[in-house]
This record gives sequence, C-alpha cells and structure tokens, in this order.
Amino acid sequence: MFTVAFIAKAFAVGVTGLFAGGATITSLAIGPALERSSAAVQKEFFPTFWPLAARLMAPLGAAGLVGHGASYYLTKDVRWLVGAGVFAAVMVWTFVAMLPGVEELRDPAAAKKSDAWFLSRVKSFHLKHGVRTALSLGALAYGLYLVAA
Repeated sequence: MFTVAFIAKAFAVGVTGLFAGGATITSLAIGPALERSSAAVQKEFFPTFWPLAARLMAPLGAAGLVGHGASYYLTKDVRWLVGAGVFAAVMVWTFVAMLPGVEELRDPAAAKKSDAWFLSRVKSFHLKHGVRTALSLGALAYGLYLVAA
C-alpha cells in the first residue's frame, strides 16, 4: 500500500519529469528546427508558440513546487526543500532572464525588424532555454535520487 508521503513524492518527481521533458524537447528539437527555418517562419512561429507552451509549463511548474512542498511537509526531510529550490530556480530564471526577450519577440513590432535582428534574439532565447532545461533536468535527477534514497 502506498503512503500519502510516497504519493506526494511520486507526484513531485512525475510533474518535474513532465516539465523537464517539455523543456528538453524545446531545447533539443523545436529550437534547433526553428533556427534552421526562414526568418518569416520564425516571426510567425514564436509569438504563437510561447503562449501555447506557457499554458502547459506554468501549471506544471506550480504543481511541481506544490509536490515538493508537500513531500517536505509529509516527510520533514529538508532535502525536499532543496529540490523545491532547484525547481524554483527554473521559474526565477524564466521570469528574470528569459521573459524580457520573450516579450520582445512576441511584440508585433518585432516582425518588422530585420531578419538578422530577429534571428539573433531567437538564438539568445534558445541559449537561455538551455539553462532552463539543465535546471529542470537537475531538479528531476535530484527528485529521483530522493525517491530512491
């Protein structure tokens, strides 16, 4: 029989895994494919992509933090707070480092700027997204370690 604490830990790690998977597919497949596309495709794709992805990733991020917090509350194992901190770093990075560039790319005026300007901003976004992916994979690995410990 599963305990409530086990279910909370499995939830925290599962949701973190879903988040990390979404970040990974963006960093390793969608981003590189987009960079190989024409500027016209990039200018049309990016303003549509971000809000759609955010509808998935924001709730997963919130659920992951709740899962880590619940795991700490139910086990009193402070290591779950460390995991929550690593996962929270993903959210902080997204808002502080990535969101200004995202808003810049989503601005309708961006489509009127030069192709070189737009491509440089898309490449910058993908580099920053790589950090987001690494942090989320780190949070996942740490969560798996905690479950196995």
